[in-house]
Amino acid sequence: MCARKGSKTVWQSAVAPATVPPATTAPGTATTIAAAIAPAAAPCAAIKKVNTTTAAAFSGLAGLIMSEKGFDKKHCIELSAVNVASGADIARGMISGDIQIAGNSPPNIIALLDNGLDVVVFGQTLQTSQFDLVIRADYPTPNASLGWQATMKDLARARIGVIARGVAAEEVVRSLFKQAGVDPDGQTYIATGLAPTTLAALQNKQIDAAINVEPTITLAVKNGLGKTSFYLRRNQGPQSLNWPGIYASTTRDYATKNPDVLKAYLAAFEDAVAFIDNPANKAEIYRLLKEKIATDADLADLLFAENKGIFPKSSRIEMDRLQNFLDYSNITGLSLKRRKPSELVFNP
Repeated sequence: MCARKGSKTVWQSAVAPATVPPATTAPGTATTIAAAIAPAAAPCAAIKKVNTTTAAAFSGLAGLIMSEKGFDKKHCIELSAVNVASGADIARGMISGDIQIAGNSPPNIIALLDNGLDVVVFGQTLQTSQFDLVIRADYPTPNASLGWQATMKDLARARIGVIARGVAAEEVVRSLFKQAGVDPDGQTYIATGLAPTTLAALQNKQIDAAINVEPTITLAVKNGLGKTSFYLRRNQGPQSLNWPGIYASTTRDYATKNPDVLKAYLAAFEDAVAFIDNPANKAEIYRLLKEKIATDADLADLLFAENKGIFPKSSRIEMDRLQNFLDYSNITGLSLKRRKPSELVFNP
């Protein structure tokens, strides 16, 4: 998640998943799910190691499965997650080659471009917004039933929790206020981090609402700490925010020199989404969610119900929705430079 122009850029920490060895099937035993999903492929001439980023959030599930279930090695790459604390860290990592592929929200990418790093996107890895708004359960929202604009007006002068000051989440909530006719500077924005600290801030009434990622929203509602009135993930907000939440990104130099790696990454991603979509893999997926995001079965059920369709079956970039983001970046002042989708997209 990225900084507003002129502000410090803060990125979500990544979780480095442990690689699970490919499952084998002894004679006379049933074929394992992993073997059925990822059949033996032609031997790789070499395994290319790729440093990437993955967040400890539900939106990072496909990336987690890529490594955990061996889909990366199936396509002759080995993914390793790198922890990054700021936009400066990821920029240095891309320039030095320490980070080759990053899952980036569109505002992150624009911030890097505006700061001189030639970044490209080569795949769409989240179909919907990754951000949504949750309001403290006892905070009065008398006009919430009238739509997102009325909700934002109810939140005028409220204390809004953001993942970190100046990051993409704050940009999104500011734009919601602005498009609802509310002064974006009329609210107090407080950095509350991800789920544990944001839920504590809601419970302690330090904030009135929060813009955050899953599982924060579902946890807040499940635990009676929060409520929602509209979902950006379901395109219930302004059309200007109808763009994918995350793209696979890299530097143009790396993309030009390693198109085979980008193809392999996207193939592994699509295998991971197919794994997620297969009901036979539910128990395995729930185990990973519990281990990596501390998610019990009840919460996992809710997360899947609340986030249907967030992972695209195809990683193909929707150019019209990317254009919608570029228009948004100009309208909101996130970027002063006008760009075309073709300037950002690299087709390996």
